[in-house]
Amino acid sequence: MPSFEQSGHSSFIWSAILALLGLSAGAGATYIMGNVGTIDMPAQATPALSAAGHGRIEFDSGTNTFQKSENGGGYFPLNSGLIGAGAPAVSAIANINLSGGTVTVTTSAQHNLAVGSIVTVAAVTHTQCNTTAVVTGIGSPTVFSYAIAPVTFSIASDSVNSNNVEVDAVPAASYAYTAGDSFTVAAVTRTQLNGTFVVTSTSIGGGFTTIFYTLATGNAGNAADTGSITVAGFGVTADTGTVTPIATTQFNAYSITPDVLVDAQFTATAAGRVPLAVMGAAGQTANLQDWYDAARTLKASVTAAGQFTGTLGANYPVLNGSNVFTGSTNTLRRLAVSGSQPAGAVTGAGTTATVTFDSGGTDTAFIAIVTAGGSSITSLGTLTIMLNAALASNHPVAVATLNNDGISGAWNVRATIMQSTSSTSSVVFMWDNNSAALTAAKTYKVSVHIFGK
Repeated sequence: MPSFEQSGHSSFIWSAILALLGLSAGAGATYIMGNVGTIDMPAQATPALSAAGHGRIEFDSGTNTFQKSENGGGYFPLNSGLIGAGAPAVSAIANINLSGGTVTVTTSAQHNLAVGSIVTVAAVTHTQCNTTAVVTGIGSPTVFSYAIAPVTFSIASDSVNSNNVEVDAVPAASYAYTAGDSFTVAAVTRTQLNGTFVVTSTSIGGGFTTIFYTLATGNAGNAADTGSITVAGFGVTADTGTVTPIATTQFNAYSITPDVLVDAQFTATAAGRVPLAVMGAAGQTANLQDWYDAARTLKASVTAAGQFTGTLGANYPVLNGSNVFTGSTNTLRRLAVSGSQPAGAVTGAGTTATVTFDSGGTDTAFIAIVTAGGSSITSLGTLTIMLNAALASNHPVAVATLNNDGISGAWNVRATIMQSTSSTSSVVFMWDNNSAALTAAKTYKVSVHIFGK
Protein backbone atom coordinates (compact mmCIF):
# COMPACT_ATOMS: atom_id res chain seq x y z
CA MET A 1 0.00 0.00 0.00
CA PRO A 2 1.51 3.42 -0.85
CA SER A 3 2.52 5.72 2.01
CA PHE A 4 1.36 9.30 2.50
CA GLU A 5 3.47 12.23 3.68
CA GLN A 6 2.22 15.61 4.87
CA SER A 7 4.82 18.41 4.94
CA GLY A 8 4.82 20.32 8.22
CA HIS A 9 2.61 17.77 10.05
CA SER A 10 3.33 14.69 12.06
CA SER A 11 3.11 11.16 10.75
CA PHE A 12 0.77 10.43 13.64
CA ILE A 13 -1.88 12.73 12.13
CA TRP A 14 -1.52 11.04 8.76
CA SER A 15 -1.76 7.60 10.32
CA ALA A 16 -5.06 8.68 11.84
CA ILE A 17 -6.29 10.05 8.50
CA LEU A 18 -5.29 6.86 6.71
CA ALA A 19 -7.11 4.82 9.32
CA LEU A 20 -10.27 6.88 8.81
CA LEU A 21 -9.96 6.27 5.07
CA GLY A 22 -9.48 2.57 5.60
CA LEU A 23 -5.87 2.79 4.34
CA SER A 24 -2.53 1.93 5.86
CA ALA A 25 0.93 3.31 5.21
CA GLY A 26 3.38 0.92 3.61
CA ALA A 27 5.96 0.40 0.93
CA GLY A 28 5.38 1.75 -2.54
CA ALA A 29 4.84 5.14 -4.17
CA THR A 30 4.89 8.21 -1.91
CA TYR A 31 2.04 10.72 -2.03
CA ILE A 32 3.01 14.12 -0.59
CA MET A 33 0.32 16.60 0.47
CA GLY A 34 1.53 20.19 0.72
CA ASN A 35 0.38 22.90 3.09
CA VAL A 36 -2.11 24.17 0.49
CA GLY A 37 -3.85 20.82 0.26
CA THR A 38 -2.31 19.58 -2.99
CA ILE A 39 -1.28 15.98 -3.58
CA ASP A 40 1.99 15.18 -5.36
CA MET A 41 1.82 11.77 -7.04
CA PRO A 42 4.99 10.31 -8.64
CA ALA A 43 4.73 8.65 -12.05
CA GLN A 44 4.56 4.87 -12.27
CA ALA A 45 3.99 2.15 -14.83
CA THR A 46 0.34 1.29 -15.47
CA PRO A 47 -0.88 -0.85 -12.54
CA ALA A 48 -3.48 -3.58 -12.61
CA LEU A 49 -7.03 -2.61 -13.55
CA SER A 50 -9.59 -1.74 -10.91
CA ALA A 51 -11.88 -4.47 -9.63
CA ALA A 52 -15.59 -4.53 -10.47
CA GLY A 53 -17.35 -1.86 -8.44
CA HIS A 54 -14.05 -0.04 -7.76
CA GLY A 55 -12.01 2.71 -9.38
CA ARG A 56 -8.28 3.54 -9.55
CA ILE A 57 -6.34 6.70 -10.38
CA GLU A 58 -2.64 6.72 -11.26
CA PHE A 59 -0.10 9.10 -12.75
CA ASP A 60 1.20 7.22 -15.76
CA SER A 61 4.94 7.32 -16.43
CA GLY A 62 4.45 6.54 -20.12
CA THR A 63 2.13 9.43 -20.92
CA ASN A 64 2.84 11.70 -17.91
CA THR A 65 -0.90 12.12 -17.44
CA PHE A 66 -3.43 11.09 -14.82
CA GLN A 67 -5.25 7.95 -15.87
CA LYS A 68 -8.31 6.27 -14.39
CA SER A 69 -9.71 2.75 -14.40
CA GLU A 70 -13.39 2.40 -13.56
CA ASN A 71 -15.30 -0.78 -12.69
CA GLY A 72 -12.64 -3.09 -14.06
CA GLY A 73 -12.23 -1.11 -17.30
CA GLY A 74 -9.00 -0.03 -18.98
CA TYR A 75 -7.09 3.12 -18.08
CA PHE A 76 -7.93 6.31 -19.95
CA PRO A 77 -7.30 10.05 -19.30
CA LEU A 78 -8.78 11.39 -16.09
CA ASN A 79 -9.65 14.81 -17.50
CA SER A 80 -11.75 13.73 -20.47
CA GLY A 81 -14.44 11.33 -21.55
CA LEU A 82 -11.95 9.27 -23.54
CA ILE A 83 -13.17 5.69 -23.69
CA GLY A 84 -10.83 2.73 -23.92
CA ALA A 85 -7.66 4.46 -25.07
CA GLY A 86 -5.36 3.90 -22.13
CA ALA A 87 -3.30 1.56 -24.27
CA PRO A 88 -4.96 1.43 -27.70
CA ALA A 89 -2.96 -1.55 -28.90
CA VAL A 90 -4.14 -4.53 -30.91
CA SER A 91 -4.97 -7.58 -28.76
CA ALA A 92 -4.90 -11.18 -29.99
CA ILE A 93 -8.01 -13.30 -29.43
CA ALA A 94 -7.59 -16.51 -27.43
CA ASN A 95 -11.19 -17.76 -27.55
CA ILE A 96 -14.67 -16.51 -28.33
CA ASN A 97 -18.26 -17.39 -27.42
CA LEU A 98 -21.69 -16.44 -28.81
CA SER A 99 -24.91 -16.72 -26.85
CA GLY A 100 -28.19 -14.93 -27.44
CA GLY A 101 -26.67 -12.24 -29.63
CA THR A 102 -23.85 -11.48 -27.15
CA VAL A 103 -20.27 -12.22 -28.18
CA THR A 104 -17.79 -12.79 -25.35
CA VAL A 105 -14.12 -12.51 -26.26
CA THR A 106 -11.11 -13.61 -24.24
CA THR A 107 -7.87 -11.93 -25.27
CA SER A 108 -4.41 -13.37 -24.79
CA ALA A 109 -3.27 -10.22 -22.95
CA GLN A 110 -4.90 -7.37 -21.00
CA HIS A 111 -7.28 -5.59 -23.37
CA ASN A 112 -7.48 -2.18 -21.58
CA LEU A 113 -11.11 -1.69 -22.59
CA ALA A 114 -14.08 -0.25 -20.72
CA VAL A 115 -17.84 -0.39 -21.18
CA GLY A 116 -18.50 2.05 -24.02
CA SER A 117 -15.19 1.40 -25.78
CA ILE A 118 -15.46 0.93 -29.53
CA VAL A 119 -13.50 -1.98 -30.99
CA THR A 120 -12.95 -3.60 -34.35
CA VAL A 121 -12.90 -7.41 -34.19
CA ALA A 122 -11.33 -9.04 -37.24
CA ALA A 123 -10.06 -12.34 -38.65
CA VAL A 124 -12.25 -14.52 -36.40
CA THR A 125 -13.15 -17.95 -37.83
CA HIS A 126 -16.80 -17.41 -36.85
CA THR A 127 -17.03 -14.60 -39.37
CA GLN A 128 -20.26 -13.04 -38.16
CA CYS A 129 -18.31 -11.93 -35.07
CA ASN A 130 -16.08 -9.73 -37.24
CA THR A 131 -17.44 -6.22 -36.85
CA THR A 132 -16.96 -2.82 -35.27
CA ALA A 133 -19.01 -2.67 -32.09
CA VAL A 134 -19.48 -1.03 -28.71
CA VAL A 135 -18.21 -2.94 -25.68
CA THR A 136 -21.23 -3.77 -23.50
CA GLY A 137 -19.54 -5.68 -20.67
CA ILE A 138 -16.18 -6.26 -19.00
CA GLY A 139 -15.70 -9.69 -17.47
CA SER A 140 -12.05 -9.31 -16.50
CA PRO A 141 -8.90 -7.57 -17.75
CA THR A 142 -8.86 -10.14 -20.59
CA VAL A 143 -12.60 -10.69 -21.16
CA PHE A 144 -15.13 -8.34 -22.75
CA SER A 145 -18.42 -8.65 -24.61
CA TYR A 146 -20.40 -6.92 -27.35
CA ALA A 147 -23.67 -7.48 -29.24
CA ILE A 148 -24.24 -8.58 -32.82
CA ALA A 149 -27.34 -9.03 -34.96
CA PRO A 150 -28.42 -12.63 -35.58
CA VAL A 151 -27.28 -14.31 -38.79
CA THR A 152 -30.14 -15.95 -40.71
CA PHE A 153 -30.07 -18.29 -43.73
CA SER A 154 -32.94 -19.18 -46.06
CA ILE A 155 -33.50 -22.91 -46.51
CA ALA A 156 -33.52 -24.12 -50.13
CA SER A 157 -33.96 -27.87 -49.54
CA ASP A 158 -33.54 -30.51 -46.90
CA SER A 159 -33.20 -34.29 -46.69
CA VAL A 160 -33.50 -36.75 -43.83
CA ASN A 161 -31.88 -40.18 -43.64
CA SER A 162 -33.01 -41.92 -40.47
CA ASN A 163 -32.55 -39.15 -37.92
CA ASN A 164 -29.68 -37.38 -39.73
CA VAL A 165 -30.73 -34.12 -41.38
CA GLU A 166 -28.97 -32.33 -44.23
CA VAL A 167 -30.09 -28.78 -44.97
CA ASP A 168 -28.96 -26.69 -47.94
CA ALA A 169 -29.20 -23.01 -47.14
CA VAL A 170 -28.30 -19.72 -48.81
CA PRO A 171 -26.28 -17.57 -48.90
CA ALA A 172 -23.20 -19.72 -49.16
CA ALA A 173 -20.13 -19.17 -46.97
CA SER A 174 -21.54 -16.09 -45.24
CA TYR A 175 -20.81 -17.67 -41.88
CA ALA A 176 -18.33 -20.37 -40.92
CA TYR A 177 -20.34 -22.92 -38.95
CA THR A 178 -18.30 -25.47 -37.07
CA ALA A 179 -19.27 -28.68 -35.31
CA GLY A 180 -20.78 -27.90 -31.92
CA ASP A 181 -22.36 -24.59 -32.92
CA SER A 182 -26.02 -24.26 -32.01
CA PHE A 183 -28.65 -22.95 -34.42
CA THR A 184 -32.42 -22.62 -34.71
CA VAL A 185 -34.52 -23.98 -37.58
CA ALA A 186 -37.95 -22.42 -38.06
CA ALA A 187 -40.93 -22.38 -40.46
CA VAL A 188 -40.03 -25.64 -42.22
CA THR A 189 -43.07 -27.45 -43.65
CA ARG A 190 -42.05 -30.67 -41.95
CA THR A 191 -42.36 -29.26 -38.46
CA GLN A 192 -40.35 -32.03 -36.82
CA LEU A 193 -37.26 -30.43 -38.40
CA ASN A 194 -37.87 -27.18 -36.50
CA GLY A 195 -36.13 -26.47 -33.21
CA THR A 196 -32.70 -25.65 -31.79
CA PHE A 197 -29.96 -28.11 -32.68
CA VAL A 198 -26.21 -28.57 -32.64
CA VAL A 199 -24.14 -28.77 -35.85
CA THR A 200 -22.56 -32.15 -36.42
CA SER A 201 -20.68 -31.10 -39.59
CA THR A 202 -20.83 -28.56 -42.44
CA SER A 203 -19.75 -28.08 -46.02
CA ILE A 204 -19.87 -25.26 -48.56
CA GLY A 205 -20.38 -25.78 -52.28
CA GLY A 206 -22.79 -25.46 -55.18
CA GLY A 207 -23.95 -22.08 -53.94
CA PHE A 208 -25.12 -23.48 -50.59
CA THR A 209 -24.02 -23.74 -47.01
CA THR A 210 -24.87 -27.32 -46.09
CA ILE A 211 -25.49 -28.04 -42.42
CA PHE A 212 -25.87 -31.47 -40.85
CA TYR A 213 -27.64 -32.14 -37.58
CA THR A 214 -29.44 -34.98 -35.78
CA LEU A 215 -33.11 -35.41 -34.82
CA ALA A 216 -34.28 -37.15 -31.70
CA THR A 217 -36.57 -39.37 -33.81
CA GLY A 218 -36.11 -40.59 -37.33
CA ASN A 219 -37.85 -39.50 -40.52
CA ALA A 220 -37.07 -40.12 -44.18
CA GLY A 221 -37.37 -38.21 -47.41
CA ASN A 222 -36.13 -35.25 -49.39
CA ALA A 223 -37.97 -31.99 -50.01
CA ALA A 224 -37.57 -28.61 -51.63
CA ASP A 225 -38.54 -26.85 -48.45
CA THR A 226 -38.85 -23.35 -47.06
CA GLY A 227 -37.89 -21.94 -43.71
CA SER A 228 -34.86 -20.36 -42.07
CA ILE A 229 -31.78 -21.15 -40.03
CA THR A 230 -30.63 -18.62 -37.43
CA VAL A 231 -27.31 -18.80 -35.61
CA ALA A 232 -28.16 -19.35 -31.96
CA GLY A 233 -24.63 -19.44 -30.60
CA PHE A 234 -21.58 -21.53 -29.94
CA GLY A 235 -19.67 -22.48 -26.85
CA VAL A 236 -16.27 -21.23 -25.79
CA THR A 237 -14.14 -21.88 -28.85
CA ALA A 238 -10.41 -21.45 -29.29
CA ASP A 239 -10.15 -18.99 -32.16
CA THR A 240 -7.86 -16.55 -33.88
CA GLY A 241 -8.37 -12.89 -34.67
CA THR A 242 -7.60 -9.44 -33.35
CA VAL A 243 -9.25 -6.73 -31.28
CA THR A 244 -8.35 -3.14 -32.18
CA PRO A 245 -9.62 -0.36 -29.87
CA ILE A 246 -10.82 2.84 -31.55
CA ALA A 247 -10.15 5.92 -29.40
CA THR A 248 -13.28 8.04 -29.03
CA THR A 249 -14.18 11.02 -26.89
CA GLN A 250 -17.55 11.25 -25.17
CA PHE A 251 -18.72 14.07 -22.95
CA ASN A 252 -21.61 13.53 -20.53
CA ALA A 253 -22.41 10.31 -22.39
CA TYR A 254 -22.24 7.74 -19.63
CA SER A 255 -25.85 6.60 -20.14
CA ILE A 256 -25.74 6.94 -23.93
CA THR A 257 -24.69 4.11 -26.24
CA PRO A 258 -21.78 5.43 -28.34
CA ASP A 259 -22.01 5.51 -32.12
CA VAL A 260 -19.40 3.22 -33.68
CA LEU A 261 -18.90 5.73 -36.50
CA VAL A 262 -18.38 8.77 -34.26
CA ASP A 263 -14.99 9.81 -32.81
CA ALA A 264 -16.34 12.57 -30.55
CA GLN A 265 -19.80 12.63 -29.00
CA PHE A 266 -21.37 15.47 -27.01
CA THR A 267 -24.52 14.54 -25.14
CA ALA A 268 -26.65 16.93 -23.11
CA THR A 269 -27.18 15.88 -19.50
CA ALA A 270 -30.74 17.23 -19.61
CA ALA A 271 -33.21 18.53 -22.20
CA GLY A 272 -32.58 22.12 -21.13
CA ARG A 273 -28.78 21.88 -21.44
CA VAL A 274 -26.68 22.88 -24.47
CA PRO A 275 -24.38 19.97 -25.44
CA LEU A 276 -21.67 22.16 -26.99
CA ALA A 277 -20.95 25.90 -26.97
CA VAL A 278 -18.16 27.53 -28.99
CA MET A 279 -17.29 31.01 -27.72
CA GLY A 280 -15.03 33.47 -29.50
CA ALA A 281 -12.72 36.00 -27.86
CA ALA A 282 -13.66 39.64 -27.43
CA GLY A 283 -13.45 41.17 -30.91
CA GLN A 284 -13.18 37.73 -32.53
CA THR A 285 -12.10 38.00 -36.18
CA ALA A 286 -11.06 34.43 -37.04
CA ASN A 287 -13.70 31.79 -37.78
CA LEU A 288 -15.45 30.14 -34.85
CA GLN A 289 -15.17 26.77 -36.59
CA ASP A 290 -13.35 25.32 -39.60
CA TRP A 291 -14.12 21.87 -41.04
CA TYR A 292 -11.52 20.08 -43.18
CA ASP A 293 -11.26 16.86 -45.16
CA ALA A 294 -8.43 14.36 -44.68
CA ALA A 295 -6.20 16.36 -47.04
CA ARG A 296 -6.73 19.43 -44.83
CA THR A 297 -8.77 21.14 -47.53
CA LEU A 298 -11.20 23.56 -45.94
CA LYS A 299 -14.75 22.37 -46.63
CA ALA A 300 -16.92 24.56 -44.39
CA SER A 301 -16.67 27.28 -41.77
CA VAL A 302 -18.65 29.26 -39.25
CA THR A 303 -17.43 32.85 -39.37
CA ALA A 304 -16.92 35.13 -36.38
CA ALA A 305 -20.31 36.65 -37.23
CA GLY A 306 -21.97 33.21 -37.09
CA GLN A 307 -22.42 32.80 -40.84
CA PHE A 308 -22.08 29.30 -42.30
CA THR A 309 -20.05 28.90 -45.49
CA GLY A 310 -19.03 25.72 -47.23
CA THR A 311 -18.64 23.58 -50.33
CA LEU A 312 -20.74 20.56 -49.46
CA GLY A 313 -22.40 20.00 -52.81
CA ALA A 314 -21.28 21.37 -56.17
CA ASN A 315 -24.81 21.39 -57.63
CA TYR A 316 -26.50 23.62 -55.05
CA PRO A 317 -25.01 27.14 -54.75
CA VAL A 318 -26.42 28.46 -51.47
CA LEU A 319 -25.00 31.19 -49.23
CA ASN A 320 -21.27 31.65 -49.86
CA GLY A 321 -20.59 28.29 -51.41
CA SER A 322 -22.32 25.14 -52.54
CA ASN A 323 -24.24 23.89 -49.53
CA VAL A 324 -27.08 21.39 -49.37
CA PHE A 325 -29.87 21.96 -46.86
CA THR A 326 -31.99 18.91 -46.06
CA GLY A 327 -35.04 18.31 -43.92
CA SER A 328 -38.77 18.91 -44.03
CA THR A 329 -38.39 22.68 -43.56
CA ASN A 330 -35.35 24.95 -43.93
CA THR A 331 -36.03 28.57 -43.07
CA LEU A 332 -33.69 31.25 -44.41
CA ARG A 333 -34.21 34.79 -43.18
CA ARG A 334 -31.79 36.23 -45.71
CA LEU A 335 -30.00 34.63 -48.64
CA ALA A 336 -26.85 35.90 -50.34
CA VAL A 337 -25.04 34.19 -53.21
CA SER A 338 -21.61 34.55 -54.74
CA GLY A 339 -19.49 32.48 -57.08
CA SER A 340 -18.89 31.92 -60.78
CA GLN A 341 -21.27 33.49 -63.28
CA PRO A 342 -23.09 31.48 -65.97
CA ALA A 343 -22.70 32.24 -69.69
CA GLY A 344 -25.38 33.70 -71.96
CA ALA A 345 -26.48 34.25 -75.55
CA VAL A 346 -29.31 36.31 -77.05
CA THR A 347 -31.30 36.39 -80.31
CA GLY A 348 -33.48 39.21 -81.61
CA ALA A 349 -31.23 41.94 -80.17
CA GLY A 350 -29.07 42.30 -83.29
CA THR A 351 -26.19 40.55 -84.97
CA THR A 352 -23.56 41.95 -82.57
CA ALA A 353 -25.66 41.81 -79.39
CA THR A 354 -23.88 40.67 -76.21
CA VAL A 355 -24.86 39.21 -72.85
CA THR A 356 -22.90 40.12 -69.70
CA PHE A 357 -23.72 39.69 -66.04
CA ASP A 358 -23.93 42.01 -63.07
CA SER A 359 -21.33 41.28 -60.39
CA GLY A 360 -22.00 38.81 -57.56
CA GLY A 361 -24.28 36.34 -59.33
CA THR A 362 -24.11 32.56 -59.61
CA ASP A 363 -26.07 29.86 -61.42
CA THR A 364 -28.79 30.29 -58.81
CA ALA A 365 -29.35 34.05 -58.94
CA PHE A 366 -27.99 36.66 -61.35
CA ILE A 367 -28.79 39.68 -63.51
CA ALA A 368 -28.18 39.27 -67.26
CA ILE A 369 -27.43 42.49 -69.17
CA VAL A 370 -28.32 42.43 -72.88
CA THR A 371 -26.66 45.07 -75.07
CA ALA A 372 -28.39 45.39 -78.45
CA GLY A 373 -26.22 45.99 -81.53
CA GLY A 374 -25.70 45.41 -85.24
CA SER A 375 -28.45 44.73 -87.73
CA SER A 376 -31.68 42.71 -87.51
CA ILE A 377 -32.72 44.16 -84.14
CA THR A 378 -36.31 43.14 -83.44
CA SER A 379 -38.94 43.30 -80.71
CA LEU A 380 -38.71 39.64 -79.66
CA GLY A 381 -36.18 36.87 -79.31
CA THR A 382 -34.58 34.41 -76.88
CA LEU A 383 -32.16 34.58 -73.98
CA THR A 384 -30.14 31.37 -73.39
CA ILE A 385 -28.38 30.78 -70.08
CA MET A 386 -25.60 28.17 -69.93
CA LEU A 387 -24.92 27.09 -66.34
CA ASN A 388 -21.49 26.39 -64.83
CA ALA A 389 -22.57 22.92 -63.72
CA ALA A 390 -25.60 20.70 -64.02
CA LEU A 391 -28.26 21.41 -61.37
CA ALA A 392 -29.29 18.03 -59.91
CA SER A 393 -30.81 15.44 -62.28
CA ASN A 394 -34.14 17.00 -63.33
CA HIS A 395 -35.11 20.08 -65.30
CA PRO A 396 -34.60 23.18 -63.15
CA VAL A 397 -37.20 25.68 -61.99
CA ALA A 398 -36.35 29.02 -63.62
CA VAL A 399 -37.98 32.42 -63.06
CA ALA A 400 -37.04 35.56 -65.03
CA THR A 401 -38.17 39.17 -64.63
CA LEU A 402 -37.52 42.07 -66.99
CA ASN A 403 -35.60 44.77 -65.14
CA ASN A 404 -35.47 48.51 -65.92
CA ASP A 405 -33.19 49.35 -62.98
CA GLY A 406 -30.15 51.40 -64.05
CA ILE A 407 -30.13 50.61 -67.77
CA SER A 408 -29.78 52.84 -70.78
CA GLY A 409 -32.63 51.19 -72.65
CA ALA A 410 -36.11 50.43 -71.30
CA TRP A 411 -38.38 47.45 -71.65
CA ASN A 412 -41.92 48.23 -72.76
CA VAL A 413 -44.34 48.29 -69.82
CA ARG A 414 -46.20 45.39 -71.45
CA ALA A 415 -43.09 43.35 -72.33
CA THR A 416 -43.05 39.70 -71.24
CA ILE A 417 -40.54 36.92 -70.70
CA MET A 418 -41.16 33.22 -70.08
CA GLN A 419 -39.25 29.95 -69.87
CA SER A 420 -39.19 28.10 -73.17
CA THR A 421 -36.98 25.01 -72.86
CA SER A 422 -34.49 23.75 -70.30
CA SER A 423 -32.06 21.02 -69.38
CA THR A 424 -30.04 20.36 -66.25
CA SER A 425 -27.31 22.63 -67.63
CA SER A 426 -29.16 25.37 -69.58
CA VAL A 427 -32.37 27.37 -69.73
CA VAL A 428 -33.89 29.21 -72.71
CA PHE A 429 -36.25 32.16 -72.15
CA MET A 430 -38.47 33.82 -74.79
CA TRP A 431 -38.78 37.61 -74.48
CA ASP A 432 -41.28 39.90 -76.22
CA ASN A 433 -41.03 43.71 -76.00
CA ASN A 434 -44.65 44.26 -77.09
CA SER A 435 -43.83 45.01 -80.76
CA ALA A 436 -41.23 47.68 -79.81
CA ALA A 437 -37.80 46.85 -81.26
CA LEU A 438 -34.81 47.20 -78.95
CA THR A 439 -32.47 50.13 -79.56
CA ALA A 440 -28.88 49.58 -80.72
CA ALA A 441 -26.16 50.21 -78.10
CA LYS A 442 -28.77 50.29 -75.33
CA THR A 443 -28.71 47.90 -72.37
CA TYR A 444 -31.60 45.80 -71.05
CA LYS A 445 -31.57 43.79 -67.81
CA VAL A 446 -33.16 40.43 -66.97
CA SER A 447 -33.22 39.20 -63.32
CA VAL A 448 -33.12 35.39 -63.12
CA HIS A 449 -33.47 32.75 -60.38
CA ILE A 450 -32.75 29.09 -61.22
CA PHE A 451 -33.17 26.19 -58.77
CA GLY A 452 -32.16 22.58 -59.32
CA LYS A 453 -34.39 19.68 -58.27
